[in-house]
Amino acid sequence: MKGDSLLMRRIIIICAYALSAFSVYNCAMAQDSCITSECHVGINTAEFVHGPLAAGECTVCHVRGENDNPPDNHDLSDYKEGEGLCLDCHEKIAIFMEDKKKHGPIEDGECIVCHDPHQADNRFLLIENFLPDLCFNCHEDNITTNKYVHGPVAAGDCIVCHNPHASKNDFLLVSDRLTICFNCHGEKKDDLKKKWVHQPMKESCEKCHEPHGSQFAMHLKDDKATLCRDCHEKFVDKLNHSKSKHSAIAKNGCLGCHFPHASDYDNGLREEKSHLCLTCHEKMEKKILSSKYLHGPVKEGDCTACHDPHATNYADHLVSFFPDEFYFSYDVKNYAMCFGCHNNEIATEQFTETLTDFRNGDLNLHFLHVNREKGRSCKACHEVHAGNQPKHIAREVPYGKSNWMLPIKFTKTETGGTCVVGCHKPKSYDREKPVKYDDKKSSK
Repeated sequence: MKGDSLLMRRIIIICAYALSAFSVYNCAMAQDSCITSECHVGINTAEFVHGPLAAGECTVCHVRGENDNPPDNHDLSDYKEGEGLCLDCHEKIAIFMEDKKKHGPIEDGECIVCHDPHQADNRFLLIENFLPDLCFNCHEDNITTNKYVHGPVAAGDCIVCHNPHASKNDFLLVSDRLTICFNCHGEKKDDLKKKWVHQPMKESCEKCHEPHGSQFAMHLKDDKATLCRDCHEKFVDKLNHSKSKHSAIAKNGCLGCHFPHASDYDNGLREEKSHLCLTCHEKMEKKILSSKYLHGPVKEGDCTACHDPHATNYADHLVSFFPDEFYFSYDVKNYAMCFGCHNNEIATEQFTETLTDFRNGDLNLHFLHVNREKGRSCKACHEVHAGNQPKHIAREVPYGKSNWMLPIKFTKTETGGTCVVGCHKPKSYDREKPVKYDDKKSSK
């Protein structure tokens, strides 16, 4: 009997929708039902009318009184705790909600928190015309007042992201938290195929972005200058306490060099690192392109071999100590920058046949120039990036407070070379046939 009753109700609903367009017929049905000049006047006059009411079949939902007289309490028939009478007819919603997280009103069997059970001027019999007004009857409105508001929120379309009835996802999201943004931002989905993907991108966009609104551009959770701190705290602390910071960070933040989502290059770099640095260091790029000889790391495009791309406590954000002075007393630690790659014993022995090719016979000319009280830094003779003389010998180097550009002309031979330099007379050296000097001759 109960099954027959349910079938009958559904037949009545189908007929009601078919007949709802005929208002004259509806009025006639209403006169035979609960809508009379004495009871419920105007209940069948809104733009959208619930099917049973449009068909004049109030008893689909309400129990009639004895002897067909209107009841005093208007009890609902077959009321089911937790699901409600509505699901007897709205079967698709009932099936959809199985084994899912339910919206609070649905869980409590209170569909009428959002829907008018009789009529409304709004689609789906919603009690509010503007959807956010409906949602904010229960949910606190702390999002539409933000400086930047997510498009669906600004348009009042909460249901673009949230299912109003039930979902298997947190917050009744229509998709899981990882992929829901791709429903609109489909172009970002391709980022997941790139070589490097930012870890938050793998988990959820809301790791960095507010899904509703924010006081920061791009709906970021914090200012982009400080947002990275949440995950990269050690790096940010290092940056804040370092003496030498990469100016690009102060100027452009992390996004000056890194993509925030994904990249085809390591560590999310915007370009291959061999090119990335040169997008800002244009003078260096011209020097490198016009030079015959490139320092090893420069040739390999690895600026980070000598420079920390973020910050250090050394000048020019070098990774190790390097003296600014032209003259500097010798100590291995004072040449730490260069000795990170080069032989740190190159200037320890006055006489050698193996430590260096820069020798006159077995006299170690590196020792002669460097290992003394008034020693010289490596850049007193060598280009640190690129140049056009063999052995990375510089054409000129700044000297003294006036920054006189001290000239150097170096000619390499098979067994030695000749130096014409501003700090002493022209001198030559030869590893096989040592050059002898006297007071009258500057070479040979």
